[in-house]
Amino acid sequence: MRKFSDPIVAEFSNDGKRLRLVEGFEYYLKQDHSTKIIIPSGFSSDGFTNMGFSFVIPRYGSGLKCAILHDYMCDVLNGVVSRPQDFFINTRKECDDLFLESMLEVKAFSVFKAVLIYYAVRIFAKVKGLK
Repeated sequence: MRKFSDPIVAEFSNDGKRLRLVEGFEYYLKQDHSTKIIIPSGFSSDGFTNMGFSFVIPRYGSGLKCAILHDYMCDVLNGVVSRPQDFFINTRKECDDLFLESMLEVKAFSVFKAVLIYYAVRIFAKVKGLK
């Protein structure tokens, strides 16, 4: 199991639209370093879903692990991936808040850009009726 700060070990699909983790990784919460989310090996992600704004946020650019973490949390909440017993996230807002925390923690983007990305995913969630 890799640390959040370690490089990603993944395989890309032939069309380049998805990646699959060869090695999983862990994300420890900033406020409670004893609490973590484990993203397992084999998990697939599309990276940053950028709605065509790849000039602002490249699909596989800086902060990719943050996007994978967010995809994993959302997939667990939506039942796409089975829910681990120790999974403590219960709302989309909690997923989005941890996404922001992770972007700020690893300094993947400027604070302004991280907050802008956060509000974009929050607006998307509200439009889709997700809590």
